[in-house]
Parts: sequence; C-alpha cells; structure tokens
Amino acid sequence: MAIVPVMNEAKVPYMDPGPPARAITKNGANPNYVFRVSAVDEIVDKAILQYAQKTFDAKKPGLILVNNPWGESNEAGLKAAMAARA
Repeated sequence: MAIVPVMNEAKVPYMDPGPPARAITKNGANPNYVFRVSAVDEIVDKAILQYAQKTFDAKKPGLILVNNPWGESNEAGLKAAMAARA
C-alpha cells in the first residue's frame, strides 16, 4: 500500500502481482497508475461462500483471518457475500 501514492504521483504504471486487497486499485487516484494482476477479494469471497454452502451445507460459516489489510479486505468481502445470500 505504501507504494501506491508514490507510483500515482510519479505517473508510472505499477503492476502489482500479489495483494488482492481492494484498496490497491480502488485508491481514489485520478488518473490511477496502479493495476492488479491477481484475483479481487470480493469476487473470490463470493465463490468461497458459495462453495462452502453447496459442498458442506454451511449455514453459519465462521471467519479466521490474518490481521492486516488483506484480512480486512476479505472480512468485508465475506460479510457482504453472506449478507447478499441471506
């Protein structure tokens, strides 16, 4: 996340191969020079929830997430997916 404002200020395209956290590319910069080349958490989170419900008949899935921006992004995506499927 620390490099995002630096790359946008320098107007240098930056391809991020790792973190799927939403804030990497949804950072408020216009124009935005930061791009992701990995899955978006909120899309993956919907698929994870769908798989858990279909495969394991999960009624109340729990979350165990790492305490960093990636975990926070997944928490938000999974909660939204659960709310949408309720």
